[in-house]
Amino acid sequence: MSRNLTALQNNSGNSSEKKPFETKSTLNISKNLENTLTKRIPQNKLNKVEFEKNYQNTASRNLNNKDICAFVTGVDIKIDFTKIIQNDFKYIYYNIKDSNLNKKLCELINSNKSPQTKTLRDIFQHFQQNSSQKILVFSKLSFENDWKISGNICKSFQPFYLLPSVQKSTEIIIFNDELRYFKNNEHKYSLVIIPGQRNVSHVLILPDHNCVFENFTKNFDIKSFNFSIEKASKKSLNVLFPFINIEHCFSLKYSLVSMGIYDIFFDVCNFKKGCETNVFFEDIVQINKFTVDDKFAGNYSSKNKGQQSNNFQSNSGMTLNFNRPFLYVLTDFSEKI
Repeated sequence: MSRNLTALQNNSGNSSEKKPFETKSTLNISKNLENTLTKRIPQNKLNKVEFEKNYQNTASRNLNNKDICAFVTGVDIKIDFTKIIQNDFKYIYYNIKDSNLNKKLCELINSNKSPQTKTLRDIFQHFQQNSSQKILVFSKLSFENDWKISGNICKSFQPFYLLPSVQKSTEIIIFNDELRYFKNNEHKYSLVIIPGQRNVSHVLILPDHNCVFENFTKNFDIKSFNFSIEKASKKSLNVLFPFINIEHCFSLKYSLVSMGIYDIFFDVCNFKKGCETNVFFEDIVQINKFTVDDKFAGNYSSKNKGQQSNNFQSNSGMTLNFNRPFLYVLTDFSEKI
């Protein structure tokens, strides 16, 4: 039920250059999301030739090299890392069992030598041919806080749930008008809400840069957004958020319940002791999925009955600072490390 997730940070970016999201209200819906394909391609009609043609035309036009993040998740991955470590990518998140491959990737990232340059299309083609792993590419557009997200999604089309062994090839699905972006300046966080199938919505919560994590979690109130979720999406809601203190889940849970959302799941990051500032996932030791239970009494109800509650001890004394927004990617919870 847990996985190691490591992030490698490239400090070359300057977050101070990013302009704040200007708005007249605390609720902002980004209305200027560009289509990342020249025309929308339904998932069930994703023609390989047509997709490659559209993606090739799009990659050079819409993707900003300085703001691209590549996420590589999976186990026992055996590829040539020089194919994916590019100057284009600001961060590469990876989750790999093989410690030797982890070490090799760290050495390549930290070295001053620039790997052989490949285009994004070349990289995706390489994964199609050599790996069944999942890829998610996240691109922040310009300084207007418009977001584009593309990802390798399983056939059940559940955004951000990248389930292994569903399909062997890498399939890039582009989210266009299905993506809704919310910004709250007062509490310094953002929401990306992506509707899924079968009445499930997925919420991605993004703390802003220079956000004090402990204060952020204590002050978080989803009702402050005053957004409406369609009735079809109210039955279930997946909340993606790196909680530090389990108790913070409950204030959020009751906010959601007041909106008519009852089937709520959270995803929790357990941090190593002493990780107090500038955390970019390199210090996260495990991520677990659990259901918030009303019978919480210094414990929690885990979906995995074998999971011990002491894995999620309260870290209320920790203060974590984030220098810039980040993206939190979930993988499957079926395999143990």
